[in-house]
Amino acid sequence: MIRSKTVFVVGAGASCELGFPSGAELLQNIATDLDIRFEHWDQKSGSRVIMEAFRRHHAANDPQSDVNDYLKAGWRLRDAANITRSIDNALDQNAGNPKVEFAGKLAIASQIRDRERESHIQRRENHPNIIDINRIRDSWIFYLGQILTTDVRSNKIDSIFENVTFISFNYDRSLEACLPTILCDAYGVGLQDADNIVQNAKIYHPYGYLGNLPSSSHPQGVAFWNDTTDIIRLSQSIKTFGEEIHQSPEIDDMRGAMLEADQIVFLGFGFHKPNIKLISPLEGLTARAIYGTVFQEPSAAIATIKQDIAKMAIGNMPNKSRYDVELAGFKCFEFLKQYYSPLTS
Repeated sequence: MIRSKTVFVVGAGASCELGFPSGAELLQNIATDLDIRFEHWDQKSGSRVIMEAFRRHHAANDPQSDVNDYLKAGWRLRDAANITRSIDNALDQNAGNPKVEFAGKLAIASQIRDRERESHIQRRENHPNIIDINRIRDSWIFYLGQILTTDVRSNKIDSIFENVTFISFNYDRSLEACLPTILCDAYGVGLQDADNIVQNAKIYHPYGYLGNLPSSSHPQGVAFWNDTTDIIRLSQSIKTFGEEIHQSPEIDDMRGAMLEADQIVFLGFGFHKPNIKLISPLEGLTARAIYGTVFQEPSAAIATIKQDIAKMAIGNMPNKSRYDVELAGFKCFEFLKQYYSPLTS
């Protein structure tokens, strides 16, 4: 049970435990997909799905231009991947070019769609919409499920997410896909009832995601394990940190949750300064405890991360005392195992 207001800030390191690529792997996969080349009108490299999307978008929206301009936009990101740290950085460095932005979002949507289908999150045999929990036991979501459900009786299940907010900087929907099964297994409720409870969970994706999963609230949602939804449609839900997302009701809600939290937990988060700034309330933080995973981070980076979190805690109130920040060199699932007691106290 989560007894105090808690915000989980989730990054790519958490999704890696579920079979999704790291930020660096995603960047290189996208570079490969956008390396679209032809010989004698025959495509020899790059993603055929993305090339087909380029053609359709060009014909429908930009027929006066040269379709090869979209290939060149993809090559721009391919080349940027040689030096930049992430696809978000590559897009930000090339901001102002709509075709580059379109190519990048298509490639992100295509990659995440494929990775959702191939991840450790798979259907249970004979239950097409229930997750095989055994395949995600070595992941943060499994141990999150234990934290959420322990000491919560079935007559209190409707309030299980009352004190929890999730801010996921990942494009995948692993959290939304797994939580209903966790409730079904823990309490024996039907999938529809579990879905309805999860709909009330506060889950934010600052940079977007592939869209809502199908539910009573979103009957036209995009299914997990999807391989048919048009990637142009999926790409429309993707954002980048170069876009004007810093002032929106959703960002205000995230910052409000950070401000009011009693404890904040960073899981697999890269601590990139634009992302820290995005969710930082001007008033600083009032949290009694701030935790984070820094698996395989060098000591110099850890020292900088502590400074950045301290600045976030202080906000624009320079007289605030500094906060003690506890960073652990664990993977996300190991952190949740080891820190079960403080997180649920």
